[in-house]
This record gives sequence, C-alpha cells and structure tokens, in this order.
Amino acid sequence: MGHGRHANRRLAFSQPRDHATYRGGLIGGFSGLVPAAFRDLSAGTRALILVGLAILVLLMAHVAVSPAADSTFWIRMELTFAAALASAVGVRSIGGTTGRVRAVRGWITAGMGLWLLGELIRSLEWAVGVDAIPALSDVPFVGVLVCSSVAYSAALRGQLRPGEVLAVYLDGAIVFFATAALMVTMFSEVAGSSMVGTVDLVYAIFFLATTGATLLLDMAVRAERRPHGACWWAWYCWALAS
Repeated sequence: MGHGRHANRRLAFSQPRDHATYRGGLIGGFSGLVPAAFRDLSAGTRALILVGLAILVLLMAHVAVSPAADSTFWIRMELTFAAALASAVGVRSIGGTTGRVRAVRGWITAGMGLWLLGELIRSLEWAVGVDAIPALSDVPFVGVLVCSSVAYSAALRGQLRPGEVLAVYLDGAIVFFATAALMVTMFSEVAGSSMVGTVDLVYAIFFLATTGATLLLDMAVRAERRPHGACWWAWYCWALAS
C-alpha cells in the first residue's frame, strides 16, 4: 500500500505540466486583484490610466526629493498633469452612457475641467510672478464646488423617495460641516497665520468634506463598494494629487 502511494506520487510529479493551464491559472489569480470595472474599460482607457498614474507617481517622487528652490516647479507640474489626466479619463467615461449616469459623469467631468483650468491659470500666475491671495486661479474652484453639488443631486435623482432624498441632503450637510468644523479646530492656528494657510485649509476642507458626504451618498443609493467606471479613476487622480 505504502509503495503504491509513493509510486503514484512519483508518477504525478514526473508527468509533464500543462503550461497553458498553469499560466492561465496564474493570470487568473492575478486578475482577481484587479477590479472588474477596470477590466471592463476599453484598452485605450486602461492604458491612459496606467501610464498616467505611473507618470503621476514619478512626478510626486520628484517633488519629494527636489531641492526647495525647484519644488514649486515640480508641484505645478504634478497638479497640472493630474488635472489633465482626470479630465481626459472623465471625458472618455461619458461615451456610450445615457440618462442619470451620463448626467453624473458629465458634471464630474465638468468639475475636472474647471480644476484643470484653475491649475493652468495658477501655473501661469506662478510663471509671471503673480502671488496674490486669493487669485484669479481660485475662481474655477468655485465652479468645481457647483459641479460637485449638481453631480451629487443627479446621483440621487430617481433613486429614493422624496422624503429619503431630503434626509440624505441633511445628513450629507451634517457630515460636510462636521468635517469642516473638525478641520478648522485642528488647523485654525496654522491657517490663521497667513492668507496662504487659510486658502489651503479651505481646499482641504472642500476635498475631505466632499469625500465624506459622497460616502454617505454611496450608502444611501446602495452603491457597490468598488471602483466603478472610468469616472471613478478621474476622481482617484484628483484625490491622489490633492
């Protein structure tokens, strides 16, 4: 009996392995780590996201190791490239969509476009030596806030009963202003020391508070907890750069 088991084991190890099956299983195992929504994107969009994120990571690394005298240039490059990448991915995400999905992605993409406009104006201001705070480059970010609000509303449209929609708006406002209050409490002393610090705090409040309110929106409409669609990657570029 023992000799038979050992012989079978040796026979199994000595048989040639089906390399196609092995390779397919290996690739399948790695593909499980990639969100299904990303695999569903077109090859062009996937390439744009991967190459763009790789360049963005390199720019961020360069900012981290650059001398202080050169850091501003590379920061401007990083933020402008991130805005351009997010806008491009957002535009590609709109194609083939209709109705509510098209409205949500359209408004998000419009916000990304205004973010890009603001970064381009800010880079021009830096190049010509304009250091006014607040500056013309801050104006497009007001439009980003408006686009985010309209996208929020479009995402809720037709998903809940009127009373539930009102509750989501109220809860979202509570999360938004609670986050803002926490940020002000933690960083008010630093922000109050200069106008630049105040503007930076306003941006941080906007990004973090909007993220918190959006998570509440996801739970309200029972959205699945995974990256979905190219427009999610546009938001990701925004968050990564900010």
